[in-house]
Amino acid sequence: MKMKHFISILSLFLLTNYAFGQNARTANANSDRREIIKSVDSSAYNRFKSSYPITRDTLNIFPDSIIIEGELIDYTLGFSCGVLCGCGTLKIKLAKKDDNYKQAFIYVGVPCLNVLPNELKKKTNWTLYKLPLNNNRCCWTEVPMNKFDTKGLPFYTLPEE
Repeated sequence: MKMKHFISILSLFLLTNYAFGQNARTANANSDRREIIKSVDSSAYNRFKSSYPITRDTLNIFPDSIIIEGELIDYTLGFSCGVLCGCGTLKIKLAKKDDNYKQAFIYVGVPCLNVLPNELKKKTNWTLYKLPLNNNRCCWTEVPMNKFDTKGLPFYTLPEE
């Protein structure tokens, strides 16, 4: 009889731990990603602490897509996607203003940007798409690297390939 009680109590204990406890996978998934950044790259961790958020057009007043002519004047490199997921950002000075976008600069988020491709360094025409409110991919939310205070201007993205 004692063995039956022991097995019942053990079963109840295991069931409770399984149902309400954390296993290694959920504990790691919910851990603070900044600690992982610190262990991977301390200089990136220091950049991330002063990074601005990737802003979006919450009032829906900017165009969903825009064709621009401009020149890259500054950028922030992020992480290549792997252990961590993030983005880099571009600040582009517009050569001419669009009727629907009258700002001097436009900001572009680029998923997994850890090296700046040569084609981004020259003046060019680009088609950009506004980053949607419901796009919660890890590159926008996990470790975005952005040194630009956009003062509320939304981020745009390059076409997905």
